[in-house]
Amino acid sequence: MSVLELAKELGNVAEACRQRGMDTTSFYEWKRRFQRGGSPSRIYPTQTAANARRFQRDLERAAPMKITRVLTDNGKAFTDRLFGLRKRSPTGQHEFDRLSADLGIEHRLAPPMRPQTNGRVERFNGRIEDVLQSHRFRSGEDLEQTILRYVHLYNSQLPQSALKGRTPIDTLKDWQRQRPEMFRKRVCNHAGCDS
Repeated sequence: MSVLELAKELGNVAEACRQRGMDTTSFYEWKRRFQRGGSPSRIYPTQTAANARRFQRDLERAAPMKITRVLTDNGKAFTDRLFGLRKRSPTGQHEFDRLSADLGIEHRLAPPMRPQTNGRVERFNGRIEDVLQSHRFRSGEDLEQTILRYVHLYNSQLPQSALKGRTPIDTLKDWQRQRPEMFRKRVCNHAGCDS
């Protein structure tokens, strides 16, 4: 049962949050995104083509900028071009390719055997792995909330050397001021919109 369902059942938001170990600010942010039709951060339990499509749809709805290209690895969730040792283009026949085309997004495949291409993603995944190894989780919801808090911290509080010592949110806000045509909606901090 989600914290939103528990709050409805109990008729008491504070008690539902206490039982789930969630602060009320996080609850109302989660509820706001859920009611807007946006999806809160989600953990996809398996790497499947169906989950890759769900992720891409969720990202398209949630991202403030227009997504024109996406780079993926050569996993079967993203391509039917398996087991190749040379760089190839997607066939266009895989479910993920078709959804990308429907959304007007160019799908590119990273070169096989070149993890450096996705270095930033791999580094971020390593940081998430560190968080996962350092906590014990009581439930899937507890896991999701921990990751949601870490992603919020990463995006809004941790300066990145690749961004010249700025946070990802601050950098996105600057890009939006400089190139508003690249964005569909205002850049917001995950904990709530700010100016």
